[in-house]
Amino acid sequence: MLRAQQKPEAAANKLAEAAVIEERLQDLCVTKGLRAKAFVHGFRAASCWAQAGDFYHAIVICNALLAHAELPARLRQRGDAYVKTLCTRRTQWYEELVWHDTKYAGS
Repeated sequence: MLRAQQKPEAAANKLAEAAVIEERLQDLCVTKGLRAKAFVHGFRAASCWAQAGDFYHAIVICNALLAHAELPARLRQRGDAYVKTLCTRRTQWYEELVWHDTKYAGS
């Protein structure tokens, strides 16, 4: 909703808050032995971090989830595709963020 209202900073803040909540829910599910729910909350946390602009954190979470042998095949496929998309977008983002200042080169 905040993105639709052209409020990207407010949206990023809310997404980061949601990511922290999803990580807590993931931990709680792990503690209670609810592995399937923990995986879902983990990927939701990664999605929130990515949408908040923190690709690094999102990729770390996805890779940690993908390292679990008991991750269901369908979730593994979706997670693997998602982390590949994140890596591609991060690379594009990095390329756009490089400061190119040829005016002062050689000074």
